Amino acid sequence: MGKEPLVHELTGLRTKLATLAAVETAAELAHMTPAGRATAFRLLSKGRALDVFQLLDAAHQEELLSGLRDEQTMQLLEAMDPDDRARLFDEMPATVVKKLLAGLSPHEQRLTTLLLGYPEKSAGRIMTPEFVTLRADMTVSEALAKIRHRGALAETIFVLPVTDNQLHLRGGVSLSALVLADPALRVAAVMDPEAHSVSVSDDQEKVARLIQAADLLAVPVVDLEGRLV
Repeated sequence: MGKEPLVHELTGLRTKLATLAAVETAAELAHMTPAGRATAFRLLSKGRALDVFQLLDAAHQEELLSGLRDEQTMQLLEAMDPDDRARLFDEMPATVVKKLLAGLSPHEQRLTTLLLGYPEKSAGRIMTPEFVTLRADMTVSEALAKIRHRGALAETIFVLPVTDNQLHLRGGVSLSALVLADPALRVAAVMDPEAHSVSVSDDQEKVARLIQAADLLAVPVVDLEGRLV
């Protein structure tokens, strides 16, 4: 194939991918050959590449990483959520994981190592350590200010765990409840003290059944002493 037809072909592929949602793009890539998948992935913008990458299964993720230059690989891994990164590392050889961990920033390395330290198939292994926690003695106004300040770093802010000053879980509260509440009220007055929680050692299937049965957006994970992790 000559250079000009190839350019037209790649331009057409880039245009097609740009019209698809991330989940549709991931589905398209999943049905391509390894070479085609690598070519299509490189046509995605940096932000879109991350969204699509996190929707691929672990085998395709690992395959793509092996074909990227080291700098591209580390940029992609650094931008992933820690729980997604830990799930990917679970599927990779230990020697490769060790190398990739060493290339992460100290913050992301610490979060990923934390998750990988929990037993396989446990809630601790797949939880996100990036969340916003509220204290029960905060005012609603203070809680909303903290969410505005820290929310961009959290994986979800629609449901927030409420703790005491020692991080013992005391309940949960939805963002909508906070927005509609009197700003002068304490969070304790608007939270649900009976909110569900799971232990770091609970089996992942048990957690999944709870989330489905109770129709939860998220569920807090606590250690053996009831502290939020």
